[in-house]
Amino acid sequence: MSVSPGGDKRSVLPPIVFEKDKRFLESVQRYILTEIEKVGCTEQGPPEQYYIIYRNAFDKIIEYVTAYKNILISIKQEYETFIATIKNVISNNAFSSPTGLSIEESLNLDALSKHLAQLDRKMLELKKEREIKYIPWKKKMELEQELLCLLALRDTAEAEREKLKLRYKCISAIYSHFYFRYVPNVT
Repeated sequence: MSVSPGGDKRSVLPPIVFEKDKRFLESVQRYILTEIEKVGCTEQGPPEQYYIIYRNAFDKIIEYVTAYKNILISIKQEYETFIATIKNVISNNAFSSPTGLSIEESLNLDALSKHLAQLDRKMLELKKEREIKYIPWKKKMELEQELLCLLALRDTAEAEREKLKLRYKCISAIYSHFYFRYVPNVT
């Protein structure tokens, strides 16, 4: 039987050997359609209403089928635990869907994959922009160290220059003294 929310109301029952089983599944199918119409969910209605209707239908099937009862109960418990978790997360506002996505899209793997690809592209753009606009901390430290070394080198060169200027003045003074003293005046 395949009656889905917002889907086709016609359902195709699998081949059923026993008439009793066929009547039971037809009654479950009628129950689902009747309940959907009662709550006014003939098209795309509230998921909570569909959940309750199908949960009740599943309970009827579990009660009817004895051979698979234990596995069906386990499946139902896991499903209900999952649904309860989702409800709890949503009601506690802990579920924050990615920006720009609805809750339905947040649960859709294709939509999440597309959104992840968009986020990856945006992250690469931001990294490129950051590399252009900002100097990384490590690079800044390297540049500051290089600047300090260059300033120290400049200070050393300036001190050496001052020594050389003083030496030049001394040598110039000595030269001038000897030159004018020992070189004859030409007049």
